[in-house]
Amino acid sequence: MAVVALGLGAAVVFTNFASAAVPEATGEQVVTETIEVTGVFDGENQRFVGGGALGDGGQDEGQDPLFQLADGATLRNVILGSPARPVSRPG
Repeated sequence: MAVVALGLGAAVVFTNFASAAVPEATGEQVVTETIEVTGVFDGENQRFVGGGALGDGGQDEGQDPLFQLADGATLRNVILGSPARPVSRPG
């Protein structure tokens, strides 16, 4: 279900996330060391899953993430898979 609100020349679109299509993964990348992102990282619709110490499925504070984002960094076209602690950022 989508709702469109119009007013003063601006449009706001609300959509039900459950109905949003998730793109099919073009492949799978097993990540064994945290990927540090300082700019824009385009994952090209790959699924990223944890391997080795990153793939135990734990969510504790001591587990390293798949992606460490610097201030202002952006992930694009990334499908986060399980097991893993997917993303961490400063602050």
